[in-house]
This record gives sequence, C-alpha cells and structure tokens, in this order.
Amino acid sequence: MTTLQDLIQQRDALNEKIEEMQKTLRAEALSEIRAAMREYQISVEDLGLTGKPAREPKVKGVPKYRDPATQQTWSGRGKRPQWIHEALAAGKSLADYAI
Repeated sequence: MTTLQDLIQQRDALNEKIEEMQKTLRAEALSEIRAAMREYQISVEDLGLTGKPAREPKVKGVPKYRDPATQQTWSGRGKRPQWIHEALAAGKSLADYAI
C-alpha cells in the first residue's frame, strides 16, 4: 500500500519533471522564434513588443466656478466644495461664481 509520504515524494518528483520540461520547451520555442526573426529580418519593434504603451495622463476637470474671495475653484464635477454650499445657503447662485 502507498503511504502519504510516498505520494508526496511522487508529486514532488513530478513537479520537478514538469518544471524541467517547461524550461526545455520554452528554450526550444525561443530558439525557433529567434531563428525565424533572423531569417525574415524581423525586429522587436516590428512585433510591437517594445513595452507598455504610454498612458495618457488623467486630466482634471477644467474649473468652471471660482470663489472671488479665496480664488478656490471647482470644475462642477464631483462633490460640491464647502464654499459652494455656503454660497448657495446664503442665497447666491452658481451663475454668480461662473468663470
């Protein structure tokens, strides 16, 4: 009868064989790829694999409202700032603060 320890040893041996086979197959594939690239004069740039594409920086919203007293601005997007809440509570309108 097979013991748990025997099964663990078999699993470990199989994992080692799997890793060796993966390394061998990967090396063979890379060799074939390099040979084809040399034969057909293909560069890495031709493959489009020069790295991650540059991401456009996120642009914050353009200010639409400005507090004349403090020069604080708000784009009109997201949560209203406290100075807008206070102005609206005092009877002002958003149009009064439009840039």
